[in-house]
Amino acid sequence: MSEAAKNKHRVMHLLEGNGVDIGCGDDKIVEHAIGVDMVRRKENINWILDVRKGLPFKDGTLDWVHSSHTLEDIQDTKAALTEWWRVLVPGRGRLILYLPHKHYYPNIGQPHANAGHKHDFLPIDVIAVMAHVGEYDLEVDQVFAPPNGVYDYENRGKIEYSFLQIYRKIK
Repeated sequence: MSEAAKNKHRVMHLLEGNGVDIGCGDDKIVEHAIGVDMVRRKENINWILDVRKGLPFKDGTLDWVHSSHTLEDIQDTKAALTEWWRVLVPGRGRLILYLPHKHYYPNIGQPHANAGHKHDFLPIDVIAVMAHVGEYDLEVDQVFAPPNGVYDYENRGKIEYSFLQIYRKIK
């Protein structure tokens, strides 16, 4: 099961209108999403681009930006969040982030860690960056820990070890 699929039931009610799924891989969060990834895995990807270099959307045009297990792969967290924030409609646009939790997923340099990760995040780390990005209402800040708080590599596709944050753009 993909990471996005583990969280899909929690965010479906927010995925109406125009939105982009950044780092969607082969499993867009919803079919009508604009799927963006760096490589084409399946035909559901609409744009193949390096999101570190910006998004091809005008300011304030999207109702939502969804990203599951992608931000930790980007070196400049602030630049990425600023860009994703830029495209959201003021007053109603939502940034939906689902990220591996530093306390429950192997950190950089540990056995089973993802070699592509540039960061290991706690929820407060993202909140601290968002304080410099724009005015927001943090609607959801929830942790989903694995059973007994222990990461299980063999069952990683079945367990959660992540956190969800949903930011609504105020201005």
